[in-house]
Order: sequence, then C-alpha cells, then structure tokens
Amino acid sequence: MPRLLLLRHGLVNPNQDDLYIGSSDAPLSAEGWVQTEAVGGRLASEGLAAIYSSPQLRARQMAQAIATACGLEVQIEPGLREMDFGCWEGLTESEIVARFPGQMQEWTADPAREPAPHGGETLVQVARRAMRAYEKILARCSEEDTVLIVGHGGTLQALLCEALGTPLRARWPYLLRAAALSELRVVEGHAALVSLNDCCHLHSE
Repeated sequence: MPRLLLLRHGLVNPNQDDLYIGSSDAPLSAEGWVQTEAVGGRLASEGLAAIYSSPQLRARQMAQAIATACGLEVQIEPGLREMDFGCWEGLTESEIVARFPGQMQEWTADPAREPAPHGGETLVQVARRAMRAYEKILARCSEEDTVLIVGHGGTLQALLCEALGTPLRARWPYLLRAAALSELRVVEGHAALVSLNDCCHLHSE
C-alpha cells in the first residue's frame, strides 16, 4: 500500500504576523529553515521514492532541501499551490473584517464562496485541483512507495477532506501546523489517515 507523507512548509515571515499570503510567493524565514533541517533529518531514513511540491517558493525551498539530502529531484505539481485569497492577500484577519464587513463570517460558514469580491478561489476549487494532483501522484506510485508531498496548510487540509470523505465545512480537525507531517496509506483506492500533525521532529517547539 502506498504511503503518502503530507508536509506543510515551514514558517515564513508573514505567517508570523497572521497575514493571508495564499498566492504570494514568500520565502521561508530563518525559523522555517531550521524547521526544514529538522524535518529533513526525520525523513532521511524513510526511503522516499519521490518528492512532489507546490510551485510556490516556500514549499519548493523545503522540498529541494529534503530532495538534495535524499538524492532525489523535486517534481513540481501545480495543483498543490496554496489558495488564492484575492484581495485578502497580504491582510490580517482583523484587517479583512474591517475592510470587508461580513465576508469572513460568510466564507467560514460556506467554503464554496469566493473569499473576496475581486478574484480569489473558493475552497471547493482548491479541493478539486488538490484532488487531481493527489490522483496523479497515486497513479505513479507502486504498492511499496513512500512519497513526500510538500504543500500548504489550506491545500493539504482540503486534500485530506477529499481523500477521506470529510465535508469541507468540517475541515478544522485537519488544521496543520508549519513543518508538520501527516500520513495517508492507500488501500485499494481508499485512503486511511495514519497520523496527523506529527511534529516530534520539532523538539524546540
């Protein structure tokens, strides 16, 4: 049965200020690089067969560092990119609430809504493209493969919902920490959640 290890990228500076940076191409912060080294050490003995990454810089940086240590190449999968928050990009939640009254509450209640009036994706759109990426990756796996997927909190959360048959409105139990690992095993096309938000490699947190 294939093992899929889902890894949320490490911290970036805007994350620490509670900014919505979905489509922004922010790099890892110094702390994010420390997390990358820690998770790389954790994965060195996993016998990874392949590494897939979102095209965005913060995910690519983490994926490339792990790939270099494992003697692998990073395979970019566009469907793993983070949600586009439209005109919410670069704002904190309190700024969004102040500038766009009612939008945050409406979006939280209904993930099919666009998060902003001027562009942006719905969570349903994100889930669909994430699931297409997941299916493409699975099709390339052998039964014994362990594969790493490096992505983003929102995208991986949506992917978990789709793979496990959880409604998107009930996604909050799958909220992922920076540099956290989660594991899916796939048996006859059905995904099972083995672990969620494993951060034991981040001893200092």
